[in-house]
Amino acid sequence: MRKDRQTGLGLISTLLVFSLIAAFLAAVGLVLNQERQRVRDSHRMADMIRVQFAFETLYRERASYAEGAKGCNRVGALVSACELSAYLPKIGNVKDPGKHAYQIERVPDDQDYGVSFVLERGYGSLAKGKHVLTKDGMR
Repeated sequence: MRKDRQTGLGLISTLLVFSLIAAFLAAVGLVLNQERQRVRDSHRMADMIRVQFAFETLYRERASYAEGAKGCNRVGALVSACELSAYLPKIGNVKDPGKHAYQIERVPDDQDYGVSFVLERGYGSLAKGKHVLTKDGMR
């Protein structure tokens, strides 16, 4: 009597195993991507706090934000070009960690300034999307 025994995995079993592995890897990739977005948003918030501190220190010393506008005197200019190096050393290194940019939304003058930034996931009470840092905070 001859027994035909199949050894190993059949085609359906192999496809099922590969599907489960692919689903697991996709889930891990999604979680890692969300974590990267969260870390980039945390970096953005830290940068905005540093920029705010520099502008506010400038204002306390000069009673104006206008001096900070040297180098970034137009809407759309990068905040890293602003003349804040006395208050924020290495301001030239202050750059968005992702594909966005920190840009001047309102040119610094005697009374106010505006720096736009984008959050990928949101942070605290700030939702996902574009926000502006002003003398009154982040909105």
